[in-house]
Amino acid sequence: MRKFEVVASELVLSGFFHEYIHDIQELEHDIGELQILTSWKRLLFSEADLLLDISYERWEELFQIEPMFRMLEKSSQGGGSKIQFSPGIIKTLTETEIINEFPSLICLTEKETDNLSLENGRLFLSQREMKSTGKILFNNSIFLVSKVPSVKNTLKSWEELATDVIPLTDIVIIDNYLLNHEGLENLISIIKGIIPDRQSAGPIKISILTGLFKDTPQQIKDKGNLWYSEFTKQIHAKIKNLSFEVSLGIFSNISLNHDRSLLTNYIWIDSDHGFNCFTNRGIPKVTTTIKLLPIFSPSGNHKSSVSSFDCWSELRNHAKSLIKKCDFTIGIFKNNLLLK
Repeated sequence: MRKFEVVASELVLSGFFHEYIHDIQELEHDIGELQILTSWKRLLFSEADLLLDISYERWEELFQIEPMFRMLEKSSQGGGSKIQFSPGIIKTLTETEIINEFPSLICLTEKETDNLSLENGRLFLSQREMKSTGKILFNNSIFLVSKVPSVKNTLKSWEELATDVIPLTDIVIIDNYLLNHEGLENLISIIKGIIPDRQSAGPIKISILTGLFKDTPQQIKDKGNLWYSEFTKQIHAKIKNLSFEVSLGIFSNISLNHDRSLLTNYIWIDSDHGFNCFTNRGIPKVTTTIKLLPIFSPSGNHKSSVSSFDCWSELRNHAKSLIKKCDFTIGIFKNNLLLK
């Protein structure tokens, strides 16, 4: 099983363990809060490549006096999370470009986490934020888009997907039917919706894979160039505080792809009818279900995969394969989700 990259300071890890021991009994009737605590414990004990900002000597001291640290060590020896020691790693992450090596990093630290997340495009969480952000990280969200005006509790715009706490630097979009004006408007709206308002980390690398199935090679090239030019112009005009690096691939064999998905560093968004859901006046033009699935969520629903992470990984590999079969590409595919 693939492990998630988690960096943690002694202070936050120790604080969480003490909180866990206390709250696991106090919250026996609060299923939601218990789920968050146990999900964090599952991640830390079983599913992480755990890089600790402490020395091995300090770890040996903690191992002697803290029962949860002993349990973590035992779990690691039994095939659970891998533990490594790297004193000063959090400082190094925030001061060098090494953070680019970890596209889906979680860093548990007592530092100014809000600014660090927005400046680096990665999840920096304090002990207090582990609970609040955990409600998003470990739970799937399902939204309904309906072209029937009388249907209630529906998604009215892509901006409603915003979480404002999940940063990103990489986006991959796979959808066969995007190369028209409304498709362009929908894409820009969803990208604007999922990027935190105050994020300064950039550039955001956007890779779009779509199809044209009735056109000649020259028509594909002409339409691709025109759409790419308009998309890059519009996204820079409508999201002015960030920079973007856009790549586009167009394939002509409709059998190559049946997925309609958007991937970021931490989430997978799946749409039954793709992302061209609203007219240019913001009116729903399809009835469909939109699923927002964080990669840490224990359940997914893509083909034979079980976990959300496995689905996300399958789709990343599918995107890499699609690029090689495209009839036309423009822009450089430097997206971290396609390189790692």
